[in-house]
Amino acid sequence: MKIIAIDPDTKSINYAVYGNEQYIRHGKISREIDIKKYDFEMRNLLKGAGLVAIEDQYLGKNVVTFKKLIKVVGEVEYIAKLLGIKIKPVTPQAWQTKMLRISNKAKRPERKKKALIIAGAIAKETITDHNFADAICIGSYISRRRF
Repeated sequence: MKIIAIDPDTKSINYAVYGNEQYIRHGKISREIDIKKYDFEMRNLLKGAGLVAIEDQYLGKNVVTFKKLIKVVGEVEYIAKLLGIKIKPVTPQAWQTKMLRISNKAKRPERKKKALIIAGAIAKETITDHNFADAICIGSYISRRRF
């Protein structure tokens, strides 16, 4: 089954593609482009997927960012639903605890550093963007689960 793992941010959709539990590729779709182009790129990414795993959002210290991220998640879920693709929210605590094997009480810089290392091992290349690292780790975490 093709799985698209997504770590959204306010300016882009960071994704990793998995097929048959194997990492295939990762990338980014800018949200700062024409809406028709964004829709086209998202539909192409999601085409043929059986599952979209998207990092669930939580209210941290910045309410404005939280609201923006919720809108991004809504956009992704809307397109996935139109295409008939199942959506699985994944909490940061769930994937970080299993994939990073560190306490969810670990400080953010420590979690991000560990995700870069693990994602690099999965992708067999150096990963320097923590958003890519998170998407790759979310995909690896979710591809091992059964739904």
